[in-house]
Amino acid sequence: MLIVSQGAYRAIGPHESATANFTRAQVPGVLMIKARYDWDLVIFGSGFAGCLMAMIARKRGYRTLILERHQHPRITLGESTTPLTNLLLEELAVTYELDFLHSLTRWGRWKKTHPAMKVGLKRGFTFYSHSNPPETEPSSSWQKELMVAASPRDDLADTHWWREDLDVFLLEKAIEHGVHYWDQSQPMMWEEHPNHIQLHVHQRDEVHRISTHLVIDASGGASAVASLAKIPTKPLKRTPQTFSAYSHFEGMTPKLRSSAFPYPPHQAAVHQLIPGGWIWTLHFDHQVASAGVVFSEQQHPSLKSKQPEIIWQEAMKLAGNAASSWSQAQPLYPLKKLERVSFIHQRVHGSRWIMLPSAAGFVDPLLSTGFPMTLLGIQRIAQGLPKAEALVQGELPSSWEQAAKWNQREMHLADELIGTLYTCMDCFECFATTTLIYFASVSYAETVRRLSKPHLAPGFLFSEDASRSDAMLELLVTIRQHKAMNAPRAQKWESIRKAVFEFMEPINVIGLDPWKEPAHFPASMDPLFENAFKCESSSQAIRSMLLREGMLACEDG
Repeated sequence: MLIVSQGAYRAIGPHESATANFTRAQVPGVLMIKARYDWDLVIFGSGFAGCLMAMIARKRGYRTLILERHQHPRITLGESTTPLTNLLLEELAVTYELDFLHSLTRWGRWKKTHPAMKVGLKRGFTFYSHSNPPETEPSSSWQKELMVAASPRDDLADTHWWREDLDVFLLEKAIEHGVHYWDQSQPMMWEEHPNHIQLHVHQRDEVHRISTHLVIDASGGASAVASLAKIPTKPLKRTPQTFSAYSHFEGMTPKLRSSAFPYPPHQAAVHQLIPGGWIWTLHFDHQVASAGVVFSEQQHPSLKSKQPEIIWQEAMKLAGNAASSWSQAQPLYPLKKLERVSFIHQRVHGSRWIMLPSAAGFVDPLLSTGFPMTLLGIQRIAQGLPKAEALVQGELPSSWEQAAKWNQREMHLADELIGTLYTCMDCFECFATTTLIYFASVSYAETVRRLSKPHLAPGFLFSEDASRSDAMLELLVTIRQHKAMNAPRAQKWESIRKAVFEFMEPINVIGLDPWKEPAHFPASMDPLFENAFKCESSSQAIRSMLLREGMLACEDG
């Protein structure tokens, strides 16, 4: 039975045990177990990842329950997709017959199918420097800005997710698929047994006992499993410890410089580098901007303990002239503070439970690496789910241990890449050149997957290709060594450019060039044709793929 409780959806489970039906004690302030429920799968967290995982489990015939600590709609950060993220969503839509997901993978489809659901237009990645500018006028655009387009026109563009709307939409879809949902539900006790996991769940003023064959943790950084099982976190190896302040703002007026550009600079994930950190801005179609700042604890040790408003004010001071865009901006709600952005849990799976990548760890929002890792994690975890009948008979997931290993490898690669970018932040041209490693890697992965050749780029950042991912790690060591040289800034940059170019040449299919002026890269189709051989493909196959994807008019090419 589906009921509405205080504006939030809640489903009552159909598998209540008649042999273990307790009532609340008639003693003030004392809670006792009210009822027992039996499930095949319990998912902690009702964000996009938890809802996707729940719908896939229902496709496998699982009796599935989502437990949510809070209730919807809820305020959360805006988030930004990429072409690879949207392709992975499309793959899930096809594999598990979740056709409605297709409408979320492009801005044009979204606006046509869901006109009332808030969204933002994302044409690419925009980076600006406000960190330690050279004493003289920059001799290269690479010293002040970088723009990398992700789509050739608006209707094919990626999106910024207004999570308050999207999470409710996906939750409604999950309930339509037969998923049960309890909000304001806090797991209190966790016991692992040979053939099940037992939970006690506090929901409002009641406690329920739950028995489930499997648990998937999709609760993000506030991992419910980590809390219940007392699993500690550990620091990342390369990325510095950071903290953040953020909100949604009205009245923000984009005033972004660019002499010539492949798209309006604000229609992007905008990154403004400041001393010791960076500011992000995502512009939404309803004239609201989701924005925040990430600061390094090492470079701003005294700032971490301050109120989020003070942290934001310091970011505006460091942004220089760019702060004028915020002169009339007002937060929609008081700024929030995240005291620790990055984390990784020391244990991420057991025989009957696993954390999704978003709960297992997080590096940094700098390059939107969390989305593809989470979606690849969902794919791997889903592939290991036994059929419901086999699960009841004792069969365990077949690939969860391997899924956890691949995720840990991807976390390591993302940590090394983003940590290296933090090392380069005080030399913007070195930073911008290093980002090309990411753009070359993900664009190549997207291209070969669309050509039905995923084996050419297995995993995120080639995580499942030891040769190429090890080469990437070696390159990042080289970049850090060049950056640390006692040499003129221009010499360091030239050394980094040469190293990056050499690495990305075999996978560069979109025309990235660290010597190009200005540092603006449009979403041109020509480089795909020129580099078809790198994808073990042909010009005709590239043309057919682009026509199929709507990226090429019939008379073009």
